[in-house]
Amino acid sequence: MPQQAMLRSQDVLLYGFGYNVSQDDYVVVVAYEGKDGENHFDLCCLRSNSWINLDAELPKSLDWSDLKPNGLFCNAIHWSTYEFLNDILIFDLKERSFSKIEVVAIGRVLFRPGFVLVGGCLALYLYEENTTEIWVIKEYKVQSSWTLYEIPLKYFKPLCLSANGDIIGRCSDDEIVFYIYNVSGVLLKHSRYLYGELSNRIKFVVHANSLMAVSSSIKDKKMKKGM
Repeated sequence: MPQQAMLRSQDVLLYGFGYNVSQDDYVVVVAYEGKDGENHFDLCCLRSNSWINLDAELPKSLDWSDLKPNGLFCNAIHWSTYEFLNDILIFDLKERSFSKIEVVAIGRVLFRPGFVLVGGCLALYLYEENTTEIWVIKEYKVQSSWTLYEIPLKYFKPLCLSANGDIIGRCSDDEIVFYIYNVSGVLLKHSRYLYGELSNRIKFVVHANSLMAVSSSIKDKKMKKGM
């Protein structure tokens, strides 16, 4: 039995799950403190069901105890701090190495921002008194490319961009409303959710190509049924 299977939760320093596009494989990354007192980084490849020890080093000035996973973007797993965001930790699934994006270039402290993809770019959003700030890094890992968009609504959650580059999102208070704003923060259109009971737990789905390949036998069966 591999050592990773016997890890105690208190030994795990960091974990993440992602899909490696270059290898068409799902992977699990685990950082843990070994019996030797040293930190170890291991990678589990689900396709081969095997563990690989990584010769990787975590960037300095990051606190292990204050990191949480924040999703898969740009073929990399991302982690951020729970409270005040200073840096974004990145594990590149292709290069199998750690790096970080410094948020200090924004010029202010971000408190519990949300993570989202906007037009294929990594973005952070947070709520101020009467506005929602959306910080988009237009060139991945390029600190000077952070760009601010301000939406004159509190609790606006960006979902995606329209074909024209406008920001589509939703806001919920007494009712759920979908909005379209241009990049200057001008409202272009809005639509109320009128069906079913009002619930903040409503789910949204943004289409993306499937990460899982469909076998040829399944495709053949579907084609025969359609004939």
